[in-house]
Amino acid sequence: MPEVQAPAYDCAIRKNVPCLDCAAVRGEDGSLNLFLVNRAEEPMDLSVEASAARAELTTLRGSELVRTDCGLTPNTVETQLPPRSWNMLRVL
Repeated sequence: MPEVQAPAYDCAIRKNVPCLDCAAVRGEDGSLNLFLVNRAEEPMDLSVEASAARAELTTLRGSELVRTDCGLTPNTVETQLPPRSWNMLRVL
């Protein structure tokens, strides 16, 4: 079972709001596509347990769209999510 661990914050209408929101979709080509929202005011380190030949992160922050390659170890994809950003991590 996947597990998500992230800090949380309190707002006016709710307490303990996760700083990271995510959803995962398996592509027809076998890729794993993670959609991630970092609500925090600082960058967030991300580590995903997955075997991959390649992983790329596409980030939308304001009007800026950036694609970067991610660090890989044998069973882990590691990257950093910019503050207050929408991200798609594609693990191939």
